[in-house]
Amino acid sequence: MSEIIDELETICFGDQRVDERAKKIIQDMFKGVGNGFSTSFGGDAELKAAYRFFDNNLVKHNEILKPHYEMTLERIKQQKIVVLPQDTTDVDMGHMEIVNGLGVLNDTQRSGCSLHPVVAFTPDKLCLGVVDANFIIRDPEGLGKKASNNTRPIEEKESFRWIEGYNVACKIAEQCPDTLCISTGDRESDIYELLLEATDVDKPGRKAELLVRAWHDRSISLPPSEREKELLHENQQLANEIKRVAAINDKIRHQKNSSDKRKVNSALILKLKSQIKRNKELLKKEVSEVNKFKNQLQLSPIIGIVEFVLPAGRGRKSRLIKQNIRVATLTLDPSEHKKNLRKITINAVLMEEIDPPEGEEAVSWMFLTTLPIATIEEIQFIIKIYLSRWGIELFFKVLKSGCKIEELRFQEASRLLGCITVYMIVAWRVLYATFIGRACPELPCSLLFEIDEWQSVYAVVMKRRPPETPPPLEEFIKMIATLGGYRGRKSDGPPGMKTVWIGLQAMHKLAEGWQAYRAFGQGK
Repeated sequence: MSEIIDELETICFGDQRVDERAKKIIQDMFKGVGNGFSTSFGGDAELKAAYRFFDNNLVKHNEILKPHYEMTLERIKQQKIVVLPQDTTDVDMGHMEIVNGLGVLNDTQRSGCSLHPVVAFTPDKLCLGVVDANFIIRDPEGLGKKASNNTRPIEEKESFRWIEGYNVACKIAEQCPDTLCISTGDRESDIYELLLEATDVDKPGRKAELLVRAWHDRSISLPPSEREKELLHENQQLANEIKRVAAINDKIRHQKNSSDKRKVNSALILKLKSQIKRNKELLKKEVSEVNKFKNQLQLSPIIGIVEFVLPAGRGRKSRLIKQNIRVATLTLDPSEHKKNLRKITINAVLMEEIDPPEGEEAVSWMFLTTLPIATIEEIQFIIKIYLSRWGIELFFKVLKSGCKIEELRFQEASRLLGCITVYMIVAWRVLYATFIGRACPELPCSLLFEIDEWQSVYAVVMKRRPPETPPPLEEFIKMIATLGGYRGRKSDGPPGMKTVWIGLQAMHKLAEGWQAYRAFGQGK
């Protein structure tokens, strides 16, 4: 499959031999998906050459991704809508005693780092490529010793990665003016500064739209309720009475026999102040209960009902979901320690499941978004975009289960990060091969696969001579998955990633045998 090499076509480390070695290595690593790094190469010499490549000072992980970014950008330009989910996963290297320069996982002494990529997908979950990757390296000496998050600027926090990821999406929106670019994130991305960035109308340049799942039940700006008005009016009257009584005490201070009168007035003042304090507590409770994001959404009318199939994940089976939809445009207040930031006006959506199955937790979502929310069709579009965000979870699964990045045994962080970066491109290719048949079922498979690849697979799976015309992509991807254990029963659905990547391994071996037979077989 030539496309995996094409992803590094413009690679430039400053040494042509290193550039060519990079292309050879990514091809071998792709062919070895599922087997691990050390068994991906043709022998000890090739394996040692791969280790030397990643040990080369010219090989920087951010340089590896550049040519793939350029290719991904071209794929994005061909789409009307592109979803750019960002997420974080830990890379646990606890099996290594030490990886120099890598640091540790958060709150642990295990060697590791966090990976925060931005990956491009179509709304139908076709993976277009990796557009950004941020490795978070934590100093073990610094864990738990930093100043409170509430007092540090956002640029010094790990959460700043979400704003950086959104800015990458905005950069792509600038470079792809005919494509609607939507940055998405799960609950961890519900950060006030990110919402601030996405709603900053004064910032120049084309912005990506934003869709995040809400985590915090934020305070919102609302006109005072009747109860608030009553309490505020009563406190004003009490304050005026305190002033009046205090003035009387001042007036009679030097009069004879005024001591008892002043004591009575002082006691009254204390009583009035106590009542003001109680009213303030009631007022605070009133505001905290009413002026909340979720409460205000729940007070909004139901605008309709939507149904969709929720994919399986995190111990949950796939099932049909039916939800009530409520929407509102709200003005969010900054928290107490961010009072210097402006208020944010943004669209909000509340989706609450109707009659979940017995024993199942109701699926309820809250979203904050810059996308329009006026119609059911627009809400259905938001659901589709959010569901496509789960493509990045599949990306992580390929990285960890297929590419086995947590089994790598590099002793230097620079080598490890370079290898993981190559594997990110490999993971894209696996996802692309898995979903391209669903997105473009009628295209001939020869657009993605070499003649030796598709003919050898066809002959083995179909047990007959390959046709002159290449089979359609959807049909051929199923043939590949069959080599990986896919049975193709009606209840099975389309092939999954694991059967595809196992099938791809088998395909490479079949293609090599097929090519050798054509070159040397039949008495040649």
